[in-house]
Amino acid sequence: MNVDLIIPLAGMATACVLGLPVIRAVVRLIDRKSAGELGDQGEALRAEVEEIRARLEAQEEVRHRLAELEERLDFTERVLSQQRDRDRLAPGA
Repeated sequence: MNVDLIIPLAGMATACVLGLPVIRAVVRLIDRKSAGELGDQGEALRAEVEEIRARLEAQEEVRHRLAELEERLDFTERVLSQQRDRDRLAPGA
């Protein structure tokens, strides 16, 4: 198992999982404020909210890709360990 790969992947997954609720809360707060009392600043905040939403969607894509990479890594580890076991159990080895 390659620890140099697993630790950064786990760190990125943790950052995505913990960061998404915070970003969503900020977006909701900005939406509420821009809907009522901001006047001229409303357009600038709406644009910022759209940018944050686009970033959030990109993070969702990264999280999906990370989950897929984790599955592939697990599969590869299983295949390699099966191969090692077969080599150890091979007759005449």
